[in-house]
Amino acid sequence: MTQKVYVFGDTGGHGLQLFKSLQEIGVDLEKRTIPEDVLIIHLGDLIHRGPLSNTIVGLVEDLILLNPGQWLQVLGNHESQHLKQGISFWACDCNHYTVNTIQGWYDSRTARIAWAIEDVLPQRWTEGGRPLGQEELIGSFLATHGGLTFPIWKNIGRPQSATEAAELLVENSDWAMQSVGEAMGMQRFGVVGPVWARAANETYAYWEMAERKDGEKMPFGQLIGHSAPFYFSKDTWFGNTSMEFRRNSKVLKDELRTIAFVAGSAIICMDPNYGEYLDPKTHLKQPYLTFEIKA
Repeated sequence: MTQKVYVFGDTGGHGLQLFKSLQEIGVDLEKRTIPEDVLIIHLGDLIHRGPLSNTIVGLVEDLILLNPGQWLQVLGNHESQHLKQGISFWACDCNHYTVNTIQGWYDSRTARIAWAIEDVLPQRWTEGGRPLGQEELIGSFLATHGGLTFPIWKNIGRPQSATEAAELLVENSDWAMQSVGEAMGMQRFGVVGPVWARAANETYAYWEMAERKDGEKMPFGQLIGHSAPFYFSKDTWFGNTSMEFRRNSKVLKDELRTIAFVAGSAIICMDPNYGEYLDPKTHLKQPYLTFEIKA
């Protein structure tokens, strides 16, 4: 038995694009049903920027309740702002229902700062249509919003599986909500929680340093959102993205995705870099990553 997995990065309040993609993979938006063989993982930041934050959270709440275990929601830094444990940094455009729903997700661990995806089937990325990429040979992934940096991985006990890493991070969720870094103008030398870590300069950089200096290896792949090292709308790298990251990455422009290879594994960056406004004529749907796992 296998299960199809669909991974979405930051939606940022742009519901039309997300809704179109969900319909494409078989989700019935009216009945709020997900096909039985489908697992959806959202990497956080459902809300803010775009106009439909409240509508998106309402839909996701229904999908979680009516399809148990089939929608895994990661908490992003934008969701964390609405938690008692979080840090306020964005002008609030969410109603009380949305705020209470997000707090309820956190309290019940319906939404978490980390999820694990194990038993990935490499041959099911491509259906035999092309040679497998390096990232497609990875058997397990840790899904967080910003990524697990090497110093945090070391501090929580060097977990060797994505499942163990996710469990340890969830146990320390309150701390992770407040452990900010570059995104809030702070230099923490990699000691940045997975809600806030930046892809290139924190998550990737400290794994690259650990590998180069001490031969450390990342025991699983990582699926992250939060920060886009590549500026897709301008077809260029963000200015503060290191040359090391650029050399060891590939950019999939049509899929609005960047993949960085480091420490024997890969970090797949899923933030499509949506801004305040998206033209539905040019952005018809939100891109997603798909593969299969053993059910």
